[in-house]
Amino acid sequence: GVNADEGLLTSLLFYNSHQKLESFERNWDNCILWTFGIPKETPNAEVLSAKIKDIYFPKDSDLTVDQKLQQFTKLFSDAQFNLHVSHSISVQRQFSPVYPYYFSRRGGPSLSVFLDMLMKRSSLAIKLLKFFATNLYNKLTGNKPMDYGVCHGDDLAMLFVVDKLFNVEKDPNSADYIFSKAMVKLWADFATDETSMTFQGVNFPALGPNKDLQYFEISDSPKLIKEPFRDRTDILKS
Repeated sequence: GVNADEGLLTSLLFYNSHQKLESFERNWDNCILWTFGIPKETPNAEVLSAKIKDIYFPKDSDLTVDQKLQQFTKLFSDAQFNLHVSHSISVQRQFSPVYPYYFSRRGGPSLSVFLDMLMKRSSLAIKLLKFFATNLYNKLTGNKPMDYGVCHGDDLAMLFVVDKLFNVEKDPNSADYIFSKAMVKLWADFATDETSMTFQGVNFPALGPNKDLQYFEISDSPKLIKEPFRDRTDILKS
């Protein structure tokens, strides 16, 4: 499965440094070929680079800085995760049932908070001090940190106890605790009997070889959805 904004793992660097973003844009061909693992000596490398740019930044688009950052998050999500997961599902489902999921719940604990701290300009000691102090303040006040999206690793916060990274309330009546409990049950059901998996009362069926490619969206409103990034990955695959 994948998270909705996997690419934050990389794009958060641009959120913290517009100079880095501008440097990437100035060296687009080299950077994009490296990002997608395309050898520079590929005969049509420049054509591929331009084609990829048009997917995320069409020529006539007039994006704000925030919109541009969101597009870069999609770009890195596709290059580093979505494209490969989509291909793996397409191959593996010819041999066995697969259960693709798309984790899209926002507002919960997020690795992006820790990554955001690491990418700021200051010494590591000061970064860590600020991070743990902010975490403590948020626990005491119920304050929520900046919500960049559903980063790589955010699903793990709902499955495992990692107190130093994720602030998950221990109150059995809290939304995070209830969601986490349901998600742990889903994983346990998969380990014991994947043929009868449900999440918050919604059935999570296997994806067979001849079915349309669908993902089970793990969110506060779980449901089966079409592959959410297919319009982009179809072009990339071509």
